[in-house]
Amino acid sequence: MTVIVNELEVTVAPAAPLQVAPAAKPEREPRALEPLEVLALIAQRAERDRRARAH
Repeated sequence: MTVIVNELEVTVAPAAPLQVAPAAKPEREPRALEPLEVLALIAQRAERDRRARAH
């Protein structure tokens, strides 16, 4: 298949059929994080990064 994009001609070979795995059913519904949970995650990430730099 040939596609023209912004005056450039691009030839694309047909791809293999797309394999789609069924989506895993989540164990629970996603929910919004509370502000303190967000701050705790930021603090955990900062601490982990600080330790990684210390080594």
